[in-house]
Amino acid sequence: MKTADTLKPLLLASAIVLGLTACQESAQDTAEDVAEARAEGQEDVAEARQDAAEVAADTRDDLNHAANDAAVDANDGAEDYNEAVADATEANAGAAYDVAEEKCEALAGAERDACMTQAKSTLDMAKLEAEKARDMADAAADARRE
Repeated sequence: MKTADTLKPLLLASAIVLGLTACQESAQDTAEDVAEARAEGQEDVAEARQDAAEVAADTRDDLNHAANDAAVDANDGAEDYNEAVADATEANAGAAYDVAEEKCEALAGAERDACMTQAKSTLDMAKLEAEKARDMADAAADARRE
């Protein structure tokens, strides 16, 4: 039994040494594994860079579309504003004409005719100015579209 007790540690040490040497790779296997890991890493990096480039391109496209949409909306808003200003100018001229007409009614003869002619001329000039402003705003909007 003493022989078995002395052999146990020796057998155990032999098994450990044999197990450890079986787990170790050769230098060539290690070099191949390192080269494979490097190649896989380079592929992963290349894919990630390609994905980033695609996302950047898509983002640029989205930003360009958004900027274009904003410019169109701003242009439309400017047109609406200019139209509203022209309408307000015409409404103001119409109201001024109505007041002048009432004042002219208090006059008689040639004086009344001259007053009405002046009121009508003032109204016509205000409408022409409003139309001119509207045309200029439309031309500016058209130029911004180009």
